[in-house]
Amino acid sequence: MTILIDQPHFGVEVQEKKVPIDEKELSLDGGFLVPQTNSFGHTFRDYDAEGERQEGVENFYRINHINQTYDFVKKMREEYGKLNRVEMSIWECCELLNDVVDESDPDLDEPQIEHLLQTAEAIRKDYPDEDWLHLTGLIHDLGKVLNLPSFGGLPQWAVVGELHFSFPPPPNPNFLSKIVVDI
Repeated sequence: MTILIDQPHFGVEVQEKKVPIDEKELSLDGGFLVPQTNSFGHTFRDYDAEGERQEGVENFYRINHINQTYDFVKKMREEYGKLNRVEMSIWECCELLNDVVDESDPDLDEPQIEHLLQTAEAIRKDYPDEDWLHLTGLIHDLGKVLNLPSFGGLPQWAVVGELHFSFPPPPNPNFLSKIVVDI
C-alpha cells in the first residue's frame, strides 16, 4: 500500500497527484465495490426483494433479534469457548457444511460448502497473490457447524445471520450509545 503525504505549498499552485492503481494489489483504502447482480443476473443480498425465500428470511431475523440477547451470548461463549468438541481439519469441517443451508440468506438455498468454495474462488480470481485472503473466504462460515446435532444442534438464529438495517433489532435503551448503532 502506498501512502502519500502532501506537504503544504504556500503561495504556489499544486497539481493533483494521480497515483496509478495496480489492479493486482490488494487495496483496503479504495473500498470494495459489491456487484449489484450475481453471475445469474439476480440481485445480490437484496433483503427487500420479493422472492420465494423472503418470508423465511424475514421470520429468521425476527426470531434472531428476539432471542439473541446479551445473556444468551454470554452462555454460548461459556459453553463453546471451551473448544472441547472435536478436532478436525479445515476440509473435514467444510464437508460437514454439506448438510447446512443458511436460512438468513435471501440469495442462496444451496449447502454452505458451495458458498465457501464460491467465495474463496471469487477472492482468488480477484486477488491471486493473497493466499491468506483465499483461506479467509473459505473458512468464514465454518461456525455454522454448530447447527449440526454433533456440535450442539443450535438453531440457526443462534449461529447465522448478519446485522443490517432492513431488520434492525428492537430498541433497548441500555445499549444505545455511540459505540452501538443508534436505532
